[in-house]
Amino acid sequence: MHAAADGVAARAAVAEQVAPDDRIAVEGRAPAWAGAVGAAVAVVGVDLALAFSLTLAFSFTLAFSFTLAFSFTLAFSFTLALALALAFTFTFTFTFTFALAFTFGRAAGAPERPKRERSADREEPSEASSSAQHAVDCSGCASGGKR
Repeated sequence: MHAAADGVAARAAVAEQVAPDDRIAVEGRAPAWAGAVGAAVAVVGVDLALAFSLTLAFSFTLAFSFTLAFSFTLAFSFTLALALALAFTFTFTFTFTFALAFTFGRAAGAPERPKRERSADREEPSEASSSAQHAVDCSGCASGGKR
């Protein structure tokens, strides 16, 4: 028990001595700019997806015009390949973009829970193990290691 209190006091002393920017790392939160980076990545990703989509849509239209002008089988194969490429581009680009945005947004928007809340979630130790731990932690205290 005494060692745990000393550890909390030591962390509090360190947190008071560090600069505000370093305090983020001590407190376990992501910096505020991480959310902005995630949003920027999402916007760029969506823009890239739209650019790829428009390019492929133009190619699709071109392939359709080849259908009218040239061999149906060759143009149909080309059109089908472009349609599959369009579907893959949409799926990959949007999945990648939203995965990055979620990662950065989650890092910025979800601060770590304080330790006292986390310890309340844990199962309480049995009386025997807690007495044994007390004996180890307080071998020199007034109770002589007994509760």
